[in-house]
Amino acid sequence: MYQYNVPRPLRGLSTLEVMISIGVAIIGLLGALALLPVAGSLTSRGLNADRAARVGVNAVEEFDVRGFRSPEFWVRRGPDGLYPVNPLTDSTLAGTAFCIDPRFYAVNTRNLDTGLGGAYPPFNVLTAPGANFDPPLAAQVDAGYFPYYQPAGFPRMIRIGLLSHSNVPLPLSWAAGTPAMYPTNSVVPAQMSLLQASDIFSGRDDLAFRRPDDNTLPPQQVFSPVANPLFGTNDVARREYDAQLSWLATVAPKSTASNTDLYTLSVVIFHQRNAGFPLPRTTDYSGTQPQPQTERLLNVTFLRGDFSAKDLVLTTRPFLNGIPDAAQAELSVEEGDWLMLSASTPSGQGLFRWCRVIDTDSEAMPLYRLNDGSPDPSREWQRGVVIDGPDWLSESYRNTSTGLPLFPTQATLVTGVIAVFEKTIRLESSSLWR
Repeated sequence: MYQYNVPRPLRGLSTLEVMISIGVAIIGLLGALALLPVAGSLTSRGLNADRAARVGVNAVEEFDVRGFRSPEFWVRRGPDGLYPVNPLTDSTLAGTAFCIDPRFYAVNTRNLDTGLGGAYPPFNVLTAPGANFDPPLAAQVDAGYFPYYQPAGFPRMIRIGLLSHSNVPLPLSWAAGTPAMYPTNSVVPAQMSLLQASDIFSGRDDLAFRRPDDNTLPPQQVFSPVANPLFGTNDVARREYDAQLSWLATVAPKSTASNTDLYTLSVVIFHQRNAGFPLPRTTDYSGTQPQPQTERLLNVTFLRGDFSAKDLVLTTRPFLNGIPDAAQAELSVEEGDWLMLSASTPSGQGLFRWCRVIDTDSEAMPLYRLNDGSPDPSREWQRGVVIDGPDWLSESYRNTSTGLPLFPTQATLVTGVIAVFEKTIRLESSSLWR
């Protein structure tokens, strides 16, 4: 009798097994979907870093090529107009740091309505804001300084603009003929216009594209006609750009000597910067989700008392006491942001350094506690950060007996900063080309 090995028929999957498989697949898909926003954020940050590198290198070169290291271009606006700014010839400005920000100057050209019955001239020094602001602002609030919310007594940079051209007229013979061979310049000082400042102080690599209604067609570049001054026509076309990246420059003395012409040029790159001057403060802090000021000042405490250490504690200033939402918004900082450390020196000059934030505490916390041990949200708030940058104050700025700093350190947080490029330069006192 023969025995045949007949394969057993396959048993079908049960409903329970199918449901378990579907559940495992759904959990996996949900995990992948949860990573998409993170991947998109990191990709966007990487693209911005790549573009910022190109814009930063170009900005440093453009700063030199256009002669902006020469103080003959530097001006400061006051109640009566523009004033020249030249630390090489004006002894009162020796050792002063400057923020070269023509876009800010061009945007804020008019008095701002406080919304409470008063107008505010942004480039006039205020000594007593009075009751026009709620909550009251610290004295010496002025858009002519960087940062614009900075009480007197602390080091701050003078915010300056640029002339649209150097104060040298072209020979009249160049303007002879029809049309003129070369455009003529006026000897009347003129502040750089918003159009000119936006063109020079913006990145031009992010080209603008228009998407057709038909999704099967590729995007099309946007071109705009440009006037041709030689022939009076608009036959010259250029590629438009989105200008999402812009920059300003800070120029700080390299040493504490008052007679130095050696400065540190820092080109600060922004992504979608808001160059406005918001007033009153309650405008940004109203509502359920208060927004931080675009330029804000915080107090700094170094952990372990080591000025070469990179562990800091940022603390809000007392004028925000009683406004917990505002204090937390003021401390909004994340990895990849930049801050500027500032402090006075024994010589009376200010010291300024840009540093990158590489780590932060998860959230801001109240600095003080009540008698029962619970946090007191009505007073100062704090947040720990770790920075990467040059060493800060040296031993000469400490109290020899206590080891504590002789002068307090502040941190300026500016919204939208994604990169900073530095270079040591000398200010130009003369030029063979101008």
